[in-house]
Amino acid sequence: MLIPWNTDAPLYHFPIATIGLIVVNVAVFAATLNSEDPTPWMLAFGDGMHPAQWVTSVFMHAGFMHLLGNMIFLWGFGLVIEGKLGWWRFLIIYLGLGAFESAAAQLYMLDGEGFALGASGAIYGLLAMALIWAPRNEMNCLVILGIRPFHLDLSILTFVTLYVILEVVTAAWGNFEMSSAMLHLAGALPGFLVAVVMLKLSLVDCENWDIFAALGGHEGEEKQPKANPKAKLQQAQRQQSQRDAALVAFQQYLNENQPAGALALHDKMRQAGGGWQLTQAQLLELIRSLHQQKLWSESVAPMVEYLRAAGDAAPRVRLKLAQILLVHENRPGRALSVLEKIPTGTLDESLEKSRRQIEAQARKQYDAGELEIEGEDW
Repeated sequence: MLIPWNTDAPLYHFPIATIGLIVVNVAVFAATLNSEDPTPWMLAFGDGMHPAQWVTSVFMHAGFMHLLGNMIFLWGFGLVIEGKLGWWRFLIIYLGLGAFESAAAQLYMLDGEGFALGASGAIYGLLAMALIWAPRNEMNCLVILGIRPFHLDLSILTFVTLYVILEVVTAAWGNFEMSSAMLHLAGALPGFLVAVVMLKLSLVDCENWDIFAALGGHEGEEKQPKANPKAKLQQAQRQQSQRDAALVAFQQYLNENQPAGALALHDKMRQAGGGWQLTQAQLLELIRSLHQQKLWSESVAPMVEYLRAAGDAAPRVRLKLAQILLVHENRPGRALSVLEKIPTGTLDESLEKSRRQIEAQARKQYDAGELEIEGEDW
């Protein structure tokens, strides 16, 4: 005997409805013990369609062991399904599964005879839903073989597959005639369908631990939001508006001779992303403004940015950058590297003289072992 009593599936809702259904089932069973004729509550075959019986028969049980077995399974798998849905959606689905299975059985047996009762159909629907939504989660089971019980953890995939195979074999043995096995399978089928539809419509969040994620090999991966062209367009428009406003503010800082503010805004917009980029002319204006206020160290970053964007070697900018690196940053090695990239013959005589002087001083400091921070080459 295999008794599922707990699960490691995440429970986002307390099992109020599951407990309530167990209480109601026990109460109905106690009431029927003193009833002279409980058959009006059962699912009657060969007597037409009776919608009330589609619900009442789900709460009827033929004996204590029938009741006990169903309630054990209702508890174990009610935890999984109600834990994802909450009490009211779980209750609707449970009663819907039971009513559907009962209606299908009564329709199939219009020319038959006898009665059917029990919550097994609805419970097998819950098993099927758990298989779709949480195949890798485990059921904590108590196994009783003879007189010695022991504990066993089975994945929901293994547990449900074993029981479904057992019911299929039992139904086949009886030539698929109406039987408990057929009623169980009739309850499992709509459970599969409901679980798949709710999952595909995003009516339940299985956090990519569902059967499709397992088959696709991406269990537990964070879901990527679906592309929304309208939202993407709106985001692009917002970013463009932000860039336009930032450019106005950037130019205003420069016009008011506040290059530090312009540089801070530039850095902020670059870090925020969104396609922010200054033209070479704007970078040069920022650099000149920083130099006018002798903000030499602050000008290094925009000068490097300008060099990376420049279509030519930008020899004059390189010469100034090398001077700043040598005099104000104490980085003679980096200054030499910047000077080496100035093509021969691109500077006039006076600037070429400055280049030689800067190079000589940088070489002297470098040979003297001036320590400097290593960094990216420009």
